Amino acid sequence: MMSDDLKNTPPSEEDEQKEAVESKPESADSLDDKVKAEEEGEGAKGTKAEKQRVKSLYLVLGAVAVLLVGIGIAYQAGAFHQHEWAKATCTEPKKCKECGETEGSPLGHSYVKTIEDPTCTEDGKVISTCSRCGKIKSKNSGKKALGHDASDWRAGSIGNSGYMIKSCRRCGKVVEKKKMTRDELDQQLASQSFIIDSIWKADSGSQYKALHPDGLQVSVTNHSNKTVRNAEIIVCAWDENGLPVHVGIQFYGNDATACLSLDDINLAPNGTWNCADEGKAWNVDSNYTDRMVQFRACVSSVTYTDGTSWDNPLSATWLTMYVDKNL
Repeated sequence: MMSDDLKNTPPSEEDEQKEAVESKPESADSLDDKVKAEEEGEGAKGTKAEKQRVKSLYLVLGAVAVLLVGIGIAYQAGAFHQHEWAKATCTEPKKCKECGETEGSPLGHSYVKTIEDPTCTEDGKVISTCSRCGKIKSKNSGKKALGHDASDWRAGSIGNSGYMIKSCRRCGKVVEKKKMTRDELDQQLASQSFIIDSIWKADSGSQYKALHPDGLQVSVTNHSNKTVRNAEIIVCAWDENGLPVHVGIQFYGNDATACLSLDDINLAPNGTWNCADEGKAWNVDSNYTDRMVQFRACVSSVTYTDGTSWDNPLSATWLTMYVDKNL
């Protein structure tokens, strides 16, 4: 405990001077210096913080750049690619249409076998066809080609007119042919379903042929199983020496041939129709009758009562062999 003597001790001169200095007001210069110092301190602090922010910004930008580069590399490498798959085939696995990447294995072929019998010219075959892609492979079945089965000689038709041919009974191919003779042609005509039995000139017995002309007459037979309504026939004529002459028929004119019509004869199957029996004839032009001595005729076409018709495939050959040719 402090004694009362100490409390009441008067201050010394030194203490009084110190107290005077401490209690003296600060000058204006001192205050300015103090403010300036404080401002410089604050500025230094601000500059340091700004530098720190810039540094942080650079770090962020660098990180973003690295990230973008990484994303680009990953994209190029296909890390973000969505595959568009093409289905697997017999020979290729499933494959991406965009990048070409494959997955799995090819399906392989699935063959279905069929047997082909031998033909006239080719051996038998085993044909294998893939049910998925259609690929075909074949091999010999071991059965040899059959060879052609030739028919008897017969008259050729389109493309072989004027020829006698032998054709294969299996495939129809012409395997042999030869030029047709008149005798062979006449035999073929005689075997058809509608034939001309004979043709002749009926003498009127009159010396006035212009008033009472001679008449051309025919006899025909129907060997078909249908009734013949109409028929067309072609006629050629020769003189007594076998030289060709024009056929002169009244109202038909004259030419190397004459096409005559048998209308409404209504000839039943296996029946015969004869001009003489029917009292019919084609009047011969009096200017030609003496020269027309020998005759040949060929059926051109036939119409049946059921509306069907038949064109003679040998008529063109007949014309080639007889028109303007010597007998």
